[in-house]
This record gives sequence, structure tokens and C-alpha cells, in this order.
Amino acid sequence: MTLYRHFDSKDDLIVAYLRGVAAEVEEMWQDIAREHPGDMPAQLRSWLAKAAECVVADDRGCDLANAAVELTQDGHPARRLIEDLKNDHRHRLAALCRAAGIAEPEILADTLTLLFEGARVSHQAAGSKGPSAEFIRTAEAVIESFKAKSGPKRKPAHRAR
Repeated sequence: MTLYRHFDSKDDLIVAYLRGVAAEVEEMWQDIAREHPGDMPAQLRSWLAKAAECVVADDRGCDLANAAVELTQDGHPARRLIEDLKNDHRHRLAALCRAAGIAEPEILADTLTLLFEGARVSHQAAGSKGPSAEFIRTAEAVIESFKAKSGPKRKPAHRAR
């Protein structure tokens, strides 16, 4: 009953909770920028470390993903908020990859997002010794493969005539 004194409905409570999650995510992005000002590769490594912490921090998984599973109604205000937050996170990660000079930053951001989301579910379902245990190593290998695509472009050799 106390909750309904502060919120008009259950939906309002859910939205308020998810906005709190969004504020925590925003703080994470701000911490990354403050810890490594102007050093985009270091910011990407910091994102990876924070993502790895998040994978193992809570056996219940991602609050946003868990809420999305429960909220099947397309027009639900919390569902729109979840989609916006997940899309914003992916776009910020792509921008970070782009600023770090990595080739195909959008594809890398999608790959890292899927790897991160999958690692969280894997940790929840298979435990700490499952595939999620290799999250950092796998993500680093993926990042390195995209860095290799970003290497200096060689000019074609000119043939003497």
C-alpha cells in the first residue's frame, strides 16, 4: 500500500525503478570518461572490465532484460524505456569504438553487446564456470580482430613499366 501512495500505478513504479537503473548506467559511462579522459582505447578496456563485473555481480541477470521478458505489451511505457536504454547503450559503445579508431564500430558494438548479454544469461543459467567465465578473453579477442581490420591500409604497389 505504501508504494501506491508514491506511485499512481504498478507501471509507474516499474518505470521509476528502470529510470534508476538508467541513472546507474549513465554514471558508469561518466566514470569511464573521467577515469580515462581522451584515451578511447583505455575507455573501451574500462567498459570491458565494468561489463565483466556486471556479468558476475548478480545471479538474477539484467534488470532491463528481465523486465522486457515480463512486459510483452508493445505500448507499455517501461518497454519503450528499456528499448531506448538498450539502444542508447549500443550507440554509445559504437561511438566509443569509432573514437578508438576501430573498423566497423557498429558491428563491433553489436558483437560486444550480444556477447555481454549472452554472458549475463549464461552466468545465470550455467553458473560461474560456464561460458561466461571466458567473457573478457572472448571480448578481447573480438576487439583485437576488429583492430586488425583497422590497421594501416597498404597502398597498392606500382609496377614499373
